[in-house]
Amino acid sequence: MGAYQQVLASVVAVLQVTGTVINICYNYQSGVRNAPRDLDRITNQLISFRAVLENFLTLARTEDTSGSPRLSTLSLLIEPDGLLCKCKLEVEYLRMCLEPASGWRKVGQALTWPLKEGDVKKTLSYLEQTTATLQLALTTDQT
Repeated sequence: MGAYQQVLASVVAVLQVTGTVINICYNYQSGVRNAPRDLDRITNQLISFRAVLENFLTLARTEDTSGSPRLSTLSLLIEPDGLLCKCKLEVEYLRMCLEPASGWRKVGQALTWPLKEGDVKKTLSYLEQTTATLQLALTTDQT
């Protein structure tokens, strides 16, 4: 698998889980009156994160057709211990926290916001830093 294909696969995997979490957030907002403000902040940050990932996807596809050796910075970020893999784990954890429960747990969960303020701050900070880092990498790889 070529470098751009690895980039594509990694970015698509993170985009998929990010899209799932955004959908969960929208469902939560439409299903719960007075949804917490934190939910808006998380949703907006995920949308910004997704936009940067989509730009990388476009750049990777452009590289595929042009054959020019770009994406060197992102290639570093998709390493097994790289930023993109860590971010995917963070977004998957967020998905697990927000995903609707089933059975009796569902009744109790429907009444409470599943994230604590500290968790929200940590998640938002991580997503903001990751988005900024990816934006910088995108800028570097485009030059």
